[in-house]
Amino acid sequence: MLEQVRPSDSHHVLMIFSMMLAILAFAFPHACDTPPDFDGILDLFSLMRGCKTVWFLNPESLAGTALAQWIKATFAGHPIKMKPEVDHQFQVLRARLKDPADILATDQLVDFIHKELATSSDGVSNIGRWPTMVSDAFWLRVQNHEVDSLLVLSHYSVVLGAPNFRWWTTNWDSILLRAINSALSEHDKKLIEWDYPAMMKFADSYKEK
Repeated sequence: MLEQVRPSDSHHVLMIFSMMLAILAFAFPHACDTPPDFDGILDLFSLMRGCKTVWFLNPESLAGTALAQWIKATFAGHPIKMKPEVDHQFQVLRARLKDPADILATDQLVDFIHKELATSSDGVSNIGRWPTMVSDAFWLRVQNHEVDSLLVLSHYSVVLGAPNFRWWTTNWDSILLRAINSALSEHDKKLIEWDYPAMMKFADSYKEK
């Protein structure tokens, strides 16, 4: 099928294909008997980051197209208000960070929750966007299991735990936190004062009670 694509349409096809891979990345753990480990999750998130790479190959060719309008409409919704307890948690996180890449990734996550995270009739549609926003420097630190970067990534669980009605995104907050909990050594857990039950509760901040 790809061999029959006209050169003028190739970027659109690549973009659609990359978006399908992102959905498959979220769906993969639900097709396995055991959830992926931390590095396996990073491989899946890298597929999502591929959407950004494809978009920036030639963003002008996608701007104003039906595909771009569909993406915009799909991600539209009613903004989710930042809860005081969530805001406080991010303030505590940011105060302990020293690496610029970790600080920037945290600011991007907070800004994303403030301005872009939104719910519609289908629940939250844009929960996979933040991994595509973060810098390569931060992503390399995550891949190297830098403890502060893993702590930043763990706070993404509050987005993954937001209301959604797509089977492939369910339980991703617990999938991520369980993997991070297993990846952290006992020394690292003490270093960052890791509290797994508290993080699970944090991930539930936006779930409907």
